[in-house]
Amino acid sequence: MNDCTRILLAAMILCAPVTVRAATEDGKLTMSTPLEKRVCRFYFGTPMVKGTRDAPVETLYAMTPEQIADVVADMGTDLWQVHHIKSMKGMFYKSKLAQHDPDAPTDAMLRIIKQAHERGIWVQGSMQLSEPEVLDIKGEMKNWMIHPIAYGDRTWQPSLRWMSFASAGFRAWSSGMHAEAIALTDIDGFHHDGTPFAQRVGWPWPAGDIGPEAAADFKAKTGYDPPQKEDWSSQAFREWVKWRYDTTVEFFEAVTTAAQKQKPHAAVAMIYNMHNVDWHLGLPLRDVSDQSWYPSIHDETSLLGRIGRALSPRAEQWYWSQWHFPSVAWGEMPYFNPDRTMAKALRALAHGTYPSIGGFHVDIRAWKDGVTKVFTELRKRRDYVGGESVKYAALLVSQQTRDYRRDPNQFWLSVEGFNEVQNNANLLTDVIFDDSLTVERLSPYPLLILPNVQCLSDAQCDAIRQYVREGGVLLATLDTSLHDEWGQKRDNFALADLFGVDHVSSGYGTQVAVPQLPAMQEQLGRVVGFESPSTQIKVRDGAELETLFTFASREKLNGVLMMRPEDYDSGRPAIMMRRVGKGAVMYSAYDLGLGYMKHRLPPLADMVAAVERYVAEPPIVIDAAPIVETTAYWRRPNRINVHLVNMTGLSLGQMAPIANITITLNEGRLRGAKTVVAGQNLKVQDNRVTVPAIDYGEVVVLEIE
Repeated sequence: MNDCTRILLAAMILCAPVTVRAATEDGKLTMSTPLEKRVCRFYFGTPMVKGTRDAPVETLYAMTPEQIADVVADMGTDLWQVHHIKSMKGMFYKSKLAQHDPDAPTDAMLRIIKQAHERGIWVQGSMQLSEPEVLDIKGEMKNWMIHPIAYGDRTWQPSLRWMSFASAGFRAWSSGMHAEAIALTDIDGFHHDGTPFAQRVGWPWPAGDIGPEAAADFKAKTGYDPPQKEDWSSQAFREWVKWRYDTTVEFFEAVTTAAQKQKPHAAVAMIYNMHNVDWHLGLPLRDVSDQSWYPSIHDETSLLGRIGRALSPRAEQWYWSQWHFPSVAWGEMPYFNPDRTMAKALRALAHGTYPSIGGFHVDIRAWKDGVTKVFTELRKRRDYVGGESVKYAALLVSQQTRDYRRDPNQFWLSVEGFNEVQNNANLLTDVIFDDSLTVERLSPYPLLILPNVQCLSDAQCDAIRQYVREGGVLLATLDTSLHDEWGQKRDNFALADLFGVDHVSSGYGTQVAVPQLPAMQEQLGRVVGFESPSTQIKVRDGAELETLFTFASREKLNGVLMMRPEDYDSGRPAIMMRRVGKGAVMYSAYDLGLGYMKHRLPPLADMVAAVERYVAEPPIVIDAAPIVETTAYWRRPNRINVHLVNMTGLSLGQMAPIANITITLNEGRLRGAKTVVAGQNLKVQDNRVTVPAIDYGEVVVLEIE
């Protein structure tokens, strides 16, 4: 780093902090409203420069910057993520650390920010974090580039487009840019894309970094020389994969700290690509709630909402709010369906994350009515977001298994399948990560679900044993614990002593499960058929097992209903339960999650829910159609908020009301209940209430004695 750059960085970091303005009007959104109360978040670009790729329109829709900001404010926006504070030519403000776009109207963005602040809106600037292509100090950039690792015969060269999170020079420059942007524009934070620790070209994206600076840091922290190619048999490579996660988090924290030194309330969001992705991106599945930045999950689904909540209670879910066709226009089609967007936004909020409605350069006036409708519903729930979840099932999403078993597609299907099963049965569920496999973190949950979690350390297995002995219930499937935390295969399940069975072999095929208990036979019929992997097992000598389901002796069901059970029941246990200490263990030789995702068969979903509830009864039973998503949070020692979200708007394109949802409290005495949106007091009978109907959704407040 040259002396000039050092001086500029120091100057930016030492700029006088920008303070939060006082409230503007009592009862209205003000600049002092904290981030967690800003539930109406809008990602919207403001084209201002003629002829650039990112801004193809010359004017702001023939509107002044103040008029644009007023439209955004009139919709009810709390947090505005402005798509661009730069063009492909440079920054919209006169930066000393990056080149300025000479064609940009310098005051336009400043006027937008000023007017937004007058209306109480925080403004975040959207930038590419690891792709600072508008730098004017390219002599420095050559030392900051990502050096990707080789995938087999595929190699990549460093590029001035992608910088490394392991570079101290890039970290210092980026920290300075954050501080400078706040000092010169009064912006309230950043919404960063370009967050993967990789070159974003091709797929899988070429992962970094093995350059000189990264190599020195990696060796200092691990003692290993950096690997030169993807090699899962190498411990150095496995350690390098883990080092990348730590380095990414450290970089995010460094630039956020710089921004918050300049403006204490600066909100810095990092885009988190999570769905069906692998280790290449360097974005960890771990609790990051102690970090100053927060994750912005790319896309919105039920599972991603649970993942976001597990990452941080400040996590948001960013998603395209309208249908669009990338071959025609990326994120810019004018069709806006508020019912689809409403369902996704309310689901995100119900999971304790914050929805961010995204769209590029559409005419804001065409969106105004639809977005206003969505934000009106969100504001009704502003005071009912989050809290401590009511604990029932903990669903483990294991980074160790995703990374080191090298089958991310099967991994995500196994997890997603269980997530959908839990939703279909309205069973309260939290996602947890590998770092939650401690007795302290597991003990609040009556049920722990390990969906083919192949990679577990000895210490994690010990914690699971103690959790069960002290009263917890474990449901594990397929090859759970067959490998250690680095993906090295064991000779047997590490948890074989809990399961009561030993591993023999694994395979894939059509599965026919035969229920053994009369109640399950009555509910499910003679057999449940599906397609999934299965594990051949051997029951341990002396193991006291209760067999819940057996393998069928045939794969085809033709004529089975005309046969005697002994003609199709092999008698070999497939799903079994055993008591251990004060708790219980249920082991399934099937991959139930993946099996459900193959065809989404309702009998299989019913089978899994029946297995869970056989031993672990939920504290709250919600009887609603599967299209209703449910969550529940403690807000006081004697108050629970139950969120009910009607997803018909997403599946049908138009909301259809749903009637007669019952909520039964199994633990404690229900004293009273009311609905927040409809404003109704509900009659309590037999520790149960009935919600007459919901449209887009409802929050039911339960008062507990």
